Amino acid sequence: MPAPLFRMFRPYASAGLEAGTQLKINGVNRTSIIHDQTQLSFTATMGQRGTCSVPLCLDADNPYDPQIGDYLEIFELDPSDDSSFRVWAGTTDTRQLTYIDDAGLTIADLTGVSLEQFYDTQMAPAQEFNATDAGAIATALFNSTANPFGITLGTVDSGVSINNRVFDGKTSIWSGIAQLATDSNVIAYIDPRDLKFYFHARDTRPAPWELTSGEIFTTGTFGTSFRYKQSRSDFRDKQVIQTVPNTLPPSGVVYTGDGATLAFTLPGPATQVISATVTLSTQATATGTLATNLANGDTLTIGGQVYTAVTAIDNTVANQIFIGAANTDTATNCVAAINASAGAGTLYSTPTQANISARALTPVGAAFDLQAVAIGAAGNAVAISETSSHFSWSGATLTGGVDGTVVSLSIGIAGMGSFGLTYSPGSTSITLETAPATGALLYITYVSAGGSLDSGNSAAIGLGITSQTIASTAHNVTQQVDVEQQAAAILSAFSILPGTFTVVVIRAGLFVGQLLTVNLTVPARAASLLNGDWLVQDIVANWVEGFEFTETPCFWYTVTCINSTQISPYQDTLARLADTGPVNNQQPTPGNTGDGFAPIAAPRTFLVKDSTVGTNIADIVPIVTPMTLGSPVVRATLVGQEIVAVLKVAIGSDLTVRINKTSQGSPVIVDTWTITIPSSAAPGYISETFINEQFNHLDVLSADILASDGQIVEAGIASFTVVFG
Repeated sequence: MPAPLFRMFRPYASAGLEAGTQLKINGVNRTSIIHDQTQLSFTATMGQRGTCSVPLCLDADNPYDPQIGDYLEIFELDPSDDSSFRVWAGTTDTRQLTYIDDAGLTIADLTGVSLEQFYDTQMAPAQEFNATDAGAIATALFNSTANPFGITLGTVDSGVSINNRVFDGKTSIWSGIAQLATDSNVIAYIDPRDLKFYFHARDTRPAPWELTSGEIFTTGTFGTSFRYKQSRSDFRDKQVIQTVPNTLPPSGVVYTGDGATLAFTLPGPATQVISATVTLSTQATATGTLATNLANGDTLTIGGQVYTAVTAIDNTVANQIFIGAANTDTATNCVAAINASAGAGTLYSTPTQANISARALTPVGAAFDLQAVAIGAAGNAVAISETSSHFSWSGATLTGGVDGTVVSLSIGIAGMGSFGLTYSPGSTSITLETAPATGALLYITYVSAGGSLDSGNSAAIGLGITSQTIASTAHNVTQQVDVEQQAAAILSAFSILPGTFTVVVIRAGLFVGQLLTVNLTVPARAASLLNGDWLVQDIVANWVEGFEFTETPCFWYTVTCINSTQISPYQDTLARLADTGPVNNQQPTPGNTGDGFAPIAAPRTFLVKDSTVGTNIADIVPIVTPMTLGSPVVRATLVGQEIVAVLKVAIGSDLTVRINKTSQGSPVIVDTWTITIPSSAAPGYISETFINEQFNHLDVLSADILASDGQIVEAGIASFTVVFG
């Protein structure tokens, strides 16, 4: 048996393989020990880590022993001129050794992860950037640590200007770069061909050759080697980002007492009420008058917030006021914009936030009054101006504010004692202990419990999910202007109905992030649909032996391209908003982590496809914690912070899921968390359940369905993600 076994498992590398490709490990040519070259493959995907699969045959006389972390390089060779170029580069992520005979014949199956993984394990230094281009910040992050692979800077676009970005030493370098790429709607990756870091717009790097009908690999007919697909799942025409608390500036609101009312409703939910005062002070006021209708481009300024009159609203830009049919209509629109009241998206642009210096009162004809938010004489300092021949303010500032007696109210949480004002965090309701006298003014200043910052347009309603609300949990994106920028960038990426095509080619040289020009003559009908520029989004390469259609052994490249401005699937872009970068040198799972996606320790996700009531309804998920190599290997302990539930499809009844935690090797459930998604929730609904649970290496998560409508959806009904910190 030993001899036949050796023949069965001998290295398959041949002169044909040597002529077509080359494998280097730590700089040494190891092509000759490749076992079964048909299993040699690699992938590259925009927004995810590339992977490779390398099978090696180690006979008894070969002392070579591959290790985790080895530097892997795959080269494509051109036998016509002996030239070569690197098509994949990364490090060994896993190795599996299969022992074949007593003499030591061994098959070593290696998997690798692309070079971006190195920057997952390196923390960005604690630092702060203000009014700095995204490209400059990305460059600073890239340069903050030396790399052992010789990676240098390639093309780095300036991107958008970032108002404020703070790194606290707990965010990985690639997470920080990925956030910046999302903000700017650019692509960030490391190209293995030249070992350079790129951060650029989707149309910056042309592919080295164009795709013609002759380049498409076929076996006589196009068959399944050439496919085109459109899907509305990644289309958006409005984007709303639910921000973390304290992102929006404190809000102020004024109520007039009537001597009886104790309960008041805030314009939005409050995470904290900062101050509450009752005063007989007189508010500063001003009057704005539209003598005739505003003209396109006219501006009104209140306390530094500039509003622009437009004939067509761009819902990716804040503070635009739609010019109505008459000056009275436009006056109504001005009041709506100043107060950010009903009419967002039609009367004024959706990103607009309520003015923090003044509120507008109901218009009378084509005129409306402003009232200062500040108490008494302080409101007289609010500056107002205009650039219009059709509109005028009554003065250069608000006037008439007079200080009066001011009584500050004690503030407390409802149910926690007796206070002048009580509230419940997350609620819009406040209650006073004593009603303000008739004519007295109640001033409330509060912090919004996470604001909704919108970006959208009115085009293509009905093509897909036209309005999507997502949560941004990035702890270093905490200013309103930066979150507005995120919403606009995401909308820009997903506001075109996407189409993709997949093609098989045997010519090397394409890589993700390139702009591929398509110039087809056949198949029939394809040219008019596909000819043009497409972004290379995904590559899967498999080694094939030579046969009648290609005499030379080579890689068979399955290339997927996309025609829209998006650079990764919508759900992947959502993940970039959650800055849960790696900690304690944790390693990512190949293909699971994207530009800034959390590595294997954060997060872990169940996808519920079958909602039939029962136990173990999704794949069992093990927790693999970061390790420190040594003797012995030390495994870190993680803290689960929350479980994020995302509904993908409509449900007919409440979906209740119980997530169970067990320890390694034990069937005993040590903790559970029950999450209910209400039947009223729309697709895209997101909820957070905070858990603060400790997890050890190889703890196991499973899920049970406790209540549902029983539907089965292969693409998934809902996902439940455990996020670690």
